[in-house]
Amino acid sequence: MQPAGDYVRAFYRDATESPVLCYQRIFDYVEEHGFALSGFSYEVIINENVIDRVEDALVQIEILVKSK
Repeated sequence: MQPAGDYVRAFYRDATESPVLCYQRIFDYVEEHGFALSGFSYEVIINENVIDRVEDALVQIEILVKSK
């Protein structure tokens, strides 16, 4: 179960962008806006029930943040 709190959220489509680039965008955003990451990241395939190929997956990443 995901703990309550404020999360930074980003999306990537598996076929067009690697997860590494998506996480880098999250890290850059957090640094730029004065937050600190806290805890685990959560990845969810948003469109899992309507795709035939994993390459078409839309993935949401969420990580709990706190003010520095």
